[in-house]
Amino acid sequence: MNNEVKRVQEYYENDDEENRFIDPRKKIEYINTCRIIKPYIYRGCDLLDCASGPGAYIDFYLGNGCNRIVASDLSPRNIKILEEKYPNKIEAYVDDALNLKRHVDSSFDVVLCLGPMYHLRPDLNAKCIEECLRVLKNDGVLILAYMPRHFAMWNLLNNSVYKIPFGEVMYLAEHGYLPGQRRGFWGCTYFSSPEEMERLAKDFNCSILSHCAVDLELGYFYDKVASLSQEQLDVLCDYLYEKSTERFILGASKHNVIILQK
Repeated sequence: MNNEVKRVQEYYENDDEENRFIDPRKKIEYINTCRIIKPYIYRGCDLLDCASGPGAYIDFYLGNGCNRIVASDLSPRNIKILEEKYPNKIEAYVDDALNLKRHVDSSFDVVLCLGPMYHLRPDLNAKCIEECLRVLKNDGVLILAYMPRHFAMWNLLNNSVYKIPFGEVMYLAEHGYLPGQRRGFWGCTYFSSPEEMERLAKDFNCSILSHCAVDLELGYFYDKVASLSQEQLDVLCDYLYEKSTERFILGASKHNVIILQK
């Protein structure tokens, strides 16, 4: 395991990931991700969630009638949570998404990679996609989530909490990560661009089935979302989902999903 991956593992071993979607501001990410990926999670499919965390989407997979659900994650803590919550319902393993050696070629109909692209820099993110495609059946679907760097740049420039120097923010805008050594989230993140993700799809000869903004400019009015009523939250989610495939909005979203076919 290289240093880049070790930093990611350390972050998630100490993060309260299992409670992330309890916050109504973050629930929009969950709601619209489920909507976007639902057409590809079908009854009877064999599915691998190769960076599942503590299993935010497992109930969604189970509800869609998957035949086999395999969840893997870098964090032993997250896998322990999964094993305790879903005994005899799923398979759960501590695994690195860069090396899925326990799985033979062409094992799965659907592979979800909803975390690694948040962290892996070029070369490693390509290696991750290559490994996901190896275990995916021909004509199978690979679902990737990533964080656009344009959003990250503007968020840092407008956010007084982080106090990141201007020059370092602009470095992120150019390279996808902050310079120097940092601990925690900002020390192990990578922000892609929509064009970068589409180039990767082309490099691996994959068809792009869908490319969607998940939460659009949510980060710019983040705190206001917490005060919305359930009715207002439903209206907002519907609006964001309706606009999710509009090309101009991909760079402004906090999270995006790109769906590829092998």
